[in-house]
Amino acid sequence: MITVKKELDETDKKILRGFSNGKTAKEISASIQISPHTISMRLREMKKYYVCKNIAQLILKCQGEL
Repeated sequence: MITVKKELDETDKKILRGFSNGKTAKEISASIQISPHTISMRLREMKKYYVCKNIAQLILKCQGEL
């Protein structure tokens, strides 16, 4: 089985930085000009890819990329 490491794009990094700084999805969406729905979709995909149950686990796993 071939595994490919997914690198976070700049928007994903901004989303995770926002959550790590204690912002809500609504606050993050206003600051980076995307909808809160898009943020939740991106989070869902990142959690699935990195096999995380919550945002805290996701931030810990991606800490080196932020």
